[in-house]
Amino acid sequence: MTAYFNTFYNSQRLFDDAEEELWNQKEVQQFGRNYYLATFATPNKTKFTQVIEKCSRLLQYHPESRLVADALFLIGMSSFYQGDYQQADRKFRELLDRYPDGSLTARSAIMLAYTQYRLMNRDSAAVIAGRLYDAAVQEGENATIGQTAMLLGQIEKDRENRAKAREFYVKAGETAENAELRTTAYLNAAQLAEEISDFPGAESSYRSAAKASRVYVGEYRGFLGVARMRALQGDFSGALERLNDLRGNLNYREFFGEIAFEIGNVRRLSGNLPQAIIEYGYVDTAFARTESAAKAAYELGLLYETRLQNLDSARAAYTRGRNHSASAIVAPALARKAEVLGSYIRYRNDLRRADSIRVAWVLKRDSMATRRDSLEKAALSMKPEKPDSALMAAAKALVPPNIDSLDQQIAGTRMELATLFYTGMERSDSAAFWYRKFLRESPKHPGVPRALYTLAQIAGQDSSGPAGEADSLYHDLVRRFPATDFADEARKALRLPLTSRSKGEVEAEYEVAADLIKAGKYAEAVTTLRKITASYPGSALAPRAQYAIGWLYENEIVTPDSAIANYQVLVSKFPASPFVTLVQPKLMAVQTARAAAKVDSTKIPARQDTVATKIPAPRDTVATKRQVLEETGPGSGRRARQAQPQKPPAERE
Repeated sequence: MTAYFNTFYNSQRLFDDAEEELWNQKEVQQFGRNYYLATFATPNKTKFTQVIEKCSRLLQYHPESRLVADALFLIGMSSFYQGDYQQADRKFRELLDRYPDGSLTARSAIMLAYTQYRLMNRDSAAVIAGRLYDAAVQEGENATIGQTAMLLGQIEKDRENRAKAREFYVKAGETAENAELRTTAYLNAAQLAEEISDFPGAESSYRSAAKASRVYVGEYRGFLGVARMRALQGDFSGALERLNDLRGNLNYREFFGEIAFEIGNVRRLSGNLPQAIIEYGYVDTAFARTESAAKAAYELGLLYETRLQNLDSARAAYTRGRNHSASAIVAPALARKAEVLGSYIRYRNDLRRADSIRVAWVLKRDSMATRRDSLEKAALSMKPEKPDSALMAAAKALVPPNIDSLDQQIAGTRMELATLFYTGMERSDSAAFWYRKFLRESPKHPGVPRALYTLAQIAGQDSSGPAGEADSLYHDLVRRFPATDFADEARKALRLPLTSRSKGEVEAEYEVAADLIKAGKYAEAVTTLRKITASYPGSALAPRAQYAIGWLYENEIVTPDSAIANYQVLVSKFPASPFVTLVQPKLMAVQTARAAAKVDSTKIPARQDTVATKIPAPRDTVATKRQVLEETGPGSGRRARQAQPQKPPAERE
């Protein structure tokens, strides 16, 4: 008896030590002990493994001991902490089956519910926790009510049933077994109320969180939430008063950057933009390399971009922000905004330079034409019957410069700028302005059909615009460019019959490229596809070909930088193409990775490659290849297929 009791005693001691180390981690300490929804970075798996080994020996050699239930529970808990949820599930079920009325029944049932949740069996977890919750409410078992309500609140939150989730969290806040668990429950309830714009309810829960907490972190989170909710309810002076109180308390000095950021938010919400800019700038400077600085830079950029229309300053703010914290929640948005506004400024400067050159060329042309006329007149005036040959030769030598190529460059830049406003900046009004300017001043440009089609799409998305404007643009496209694939897309939008056009050169070229891809001749296929995009930019096969080029570089030739470059060309030149939706997540992922690498580059030796381009791999390479070659794009019946039940890939083959 002494032997097996000592074995259990040592197991219990090891378990207590390991569990204490686990709950003392800073990452989980703020949530409160026994918050089993936390993500654990187990500091000492060895101790939990020893617990499992010792308790397993006890079960093997002393199966009739009165400590069997305790040993099963320790094995289940150790397995849960280690992330071995399958074994934890087995041990908790075994304990409940063998000792349904034991002292560990309630705790084992609670942990079984949490284990089912960890195994992604949320419905099963909800059933188990729901039964425990109802029984605990009847019996007044507050600890069980708090634990099950916390889990049920998380499950309802996952189901996006915010009102029900909030009820459970409030109940957990009233009954949980320790102060920090109650604080966590109230903070979750406040967040859910805020998401549904119930700011008074959120303020009440934040107050309860601050009152319940016994540590300064939870208290701070509660008070900060109260100040934010006062601002969202329009009480700006009250919000500033509370924020200044927090900034005056040295216990919260590690949060001073976040407090200053919230003061900037209050200034912005109250309409005091100059003070908001000062406060955001202060955070950006005084708390550099922090998440608060990244968020302040983002809000500052938004102010310059959307409220003050100063895109140069906006770009500068976004660029600074992406260098502050790669882990910030706004890091991807900062990277995208900086990239997009950088492109805007480049296009704008290109247009200004091209316009200046054009003005100079026109002046030079006019000057040369005037000089030529004067020389011809001089030659004729001196000898009308036989003009001076030297003067006539000099006049003929004055050939005005040809500005057609420059006009084409200007037209292309306008198209790029319009596309950037439409797809990158999501400013349809500015995109429509530049598309119309392009159509007005470059009516013979090969991109006119695409511009008309995109304008029609913008008009169709604008409910405040003139009625029938989109249909009018579609009709204009069909009338002026009936043989283009964009016209076919317009006919589909207008529900007009499609024309039966014979196979043209572009279709033949694309079939050649498809055959080359199937034969594994990827470099030759890229050459053929480039010919399609260059020679037939108005064809619906052009965006498909451009996408295929990027796809080949990504998946077959395996040159990620070339793939990204070609995907960017696709987004730039063919914004209305359905292929854009396929590549935008990849481009966003790459931008985020590059921004993170740029932030960390000072930690990497200069000789190493600080930006490793990585493109998310396709889930189904065969299906993706078939999509590239056959299935999508204007003129391929994509919309009709989407309206029908899809067959499995094997049947489509």
